[in-house]
Amino acid sequence: MADECAGWTDREGNRHDCQFTFERDNYRFSGQLYCRFHLPMGRPGHGGKADWDEQQKVAISDGFINLINREVAEGSNPERTPEELDFSGIVVPGRLVMVQTTVGPVRLRGARFYERAEFMVTQFQGAAWFDEVQFHKDAWFSETQFLDDVWFPKAQFSERAAFIDTRFHGDATFEGVQFRKEAYFGVSTSTVPPEAKRFNAISFKDSRFAEIADFSNREFHNRTDFTGCVFERAPNFHGSALHQNTIFGQIDGFRDLTSPVSERAYRTLRQAMEAHRARVEEGMFYALEQKARRHRVSRIDPAYWVSLGYEHGSDYGLSVWRPLAWMLGGIVSSVFLLWCIGIGVFGVTGHAAANPAAVINDALLFSTRQTFLPFDALRTTDAILAEYTFNPGGTGWLRAWGTVLSLFEALAGLLLILAVRWRYRR
Repeated sequence: MADECAGWTDREGNRHDCQFTFERDNYRFSGQLYCRFHLPMGRPGHGGKADWDEQQKVAISDGFINLINREVAEGSNPERTPEELDFSGIVVPGRLVMVQTTVGPVRLRGARFYERAEFMVTQFQGAAWFDEVQFHKDAWFSETQFLDDVWFPKAQFSERAAFIDTRFHGDATFEGVQFRKEAYFGVSTSTVPPEAKRFNAISFKDSRFAEIADFSNREFHNRTDFTGCVFERAPNFHGSALHQNTIFGQIDGFRDLTSPVSERAYRTLRQAMEAHRARVEEGMFYALEQKARRHRVSRIDPAYWVSLGYEHGSDYGLSVWRPLAWMLGGIVSSVFLLWCIGIGVFGVTGHAAANPAAVINDALLFSTRQTFLPFDALRTTDAILAEYTFNPGGTGWLRAWGTVLSLFEALAGLLLILAVRWRYRR
């Protein structure tokens, strides 16, 4: 009996009843009965769809399409409200080709497609749910139209995901999606109609793009959310118009600094954020652009070391605390060095070796003066320098150290000013 089908299990382990009550034939797998749509793939030799021949696999794809076509035919009656087609948990072992088809509201939660799935030039006239769907091969939605909202939360695309020239008339949700190969959401040519370029509200929150992420030539007309996203390769937004309510995640979500296209990709995003006066995001993409550029500069080029110093000094202006830490570290290091000299660690002893507290006090005084009164050691008389309790004798070495410390602290101070200016400039 069809009601004996064990149904399907979602990613959280919750079991759902079979909705295909018209199915008469069941298959035994792992001690349970399943209808032909919910029978798991399994491993070869274990009774699942992995043991099926090509004809049986094609029958599942055909059955899927036939159910859609039947609903479309019945829905042609203007007095009848289209019913939602529920294909949740369906396991499609063979290639699915659904081209130039009209679909009403459809739910494919937890569905699994083990071969190439083509929904090209298809029109989804109602809401479409693809939550937790798994595409083990290529998934093609090129030139497809979603006339209502569409959801792909926690979906998995193991191979190429193609949404080229796809029209999203409603909102689109791709939150928590795993794109393990290329993901194409761009427009193939600038000659397509304006509505084909349009994104309304769209969210990729917490998604991961392992390969190419292409959003070229798109127009974002509403809130766009990339928070928590991980881009293993620099995303392509060339020719796109970003909405002012576009949100990106942290800089560590952009992993690509070495590919040939990374510098240009980050430059495009920097310019887009600059146009919206989004200073934080502009600064982030500027830093990524500079890091990507440095990876293509020879290490014998001074520009490489200047760029590296700028990164470590203030992360290209992104960090205010980093230059402050360098300034404090310079003072602490100077105090420690002068204290060691004063108590005889290096074989020489200052005037007050028996009074370490006095040595620390003088070392702190000298070091802070070089920070807040740059090059003070060059202006101080020999008599005053000689009186410092940590000084074992002579003033030349102390003037030299004071100059070095002043240069270091001045550089850290400059980086601090630039970081504050970058963050709060108008």
